Amino acid sequence: MIRIITDSTSDFTIEEAKQLNIDVVPLNIVFKEKSYLDRVELGSREFYELLVSKDYPTTSQPSPSQFYDVYKKYEETNDDIIFIGISGELSGTIQSAKIASFDVKNRVEVVDSRVAAMPLKLLVNKAVKLRDENKSCEEIVNTIKSMIDKTVLYAGFDTLEFLVKGGRLSKVAGFAGTLLKVKPIIGLNDGKLEVVTKARGYKQMINSIFEKAMSHKIDTSEPIYLGYTKNNEGALILKSLLEEKGYKVEQIVEIGAVVGVHAGPGACAIGFVEA
Repeated sequence: MIRIITDSTSDFTIEEAKQLNIDVVPLNIVFKEKSYLDRVELGSREFYELLVSKDYPTTSQPSPSQFYDVYKKYEETNDDIIFIGISGELSGTIQSAKIASFDVKNRVEVVDSRVAAMPLKLLVNKAVKLRDENKSCEEIVNTIKSMIDKTVLYAGFDTLEFLVKGGRLSKVAGFAGTLLKVKPIIGLNDGKLEVVTKARGYKQMINSIFEKAMSHKIDTSEPIYLGYTKNNEGALILKSLLEEKGYKVEQIVEIGAVVGVHAGPGACAIGFVEA
């Protein structure tokens, strides 16, 4: 059997992972002295409550030993293992997965998705679908790799506060942006986050995400996922805009803590595959 593994930035719930028969290796969220395993010891709702009431947290990648513990489960059956993880430009998770693979006899394929959040979930779900169609390890890996450059993410941030706290934006720029009600729209370029445009006000932020998505030819044979942090209002508005254009939204996903550390509450995002 082929085993599909991902990390917690893919935003699968524990129930979804069980249903799909996949393993999810959690990243770590650290509030001062206390560390939590993402989505295992700290759910999204609890995280956003802590985010506004506690000191700003940090995140860290899983250790190689966390991956080894998962790989080791499948040594006796000698199952092939495919790990699809968050962009190596955003986290050292891919590196930990590779290091752990040297210590098991199984074939382990480590795939750097070059994305995070909903697009990562989209790729993992594709791998699961192919596994269930009895595709080979090589076929699955090749298909996922062929999709990576066509996988798109756009996200709008309602607040600049957490970008400033995380050091991604200067305090001066953050203060000025807050006064002007600037909402940055983030995209992914070769695995790295970049600001692709800016909007003034929440409504324009949602419209800007929609317009950026519409600038692509979307592959309607693959699902469209929407995401949000804490409040799903923006995602529902975006869903309506897409449906008016004849697009079907497959899932609306609550984005977890690792991405939420930088996004803060009120963010909205879309993930899809370009035709």
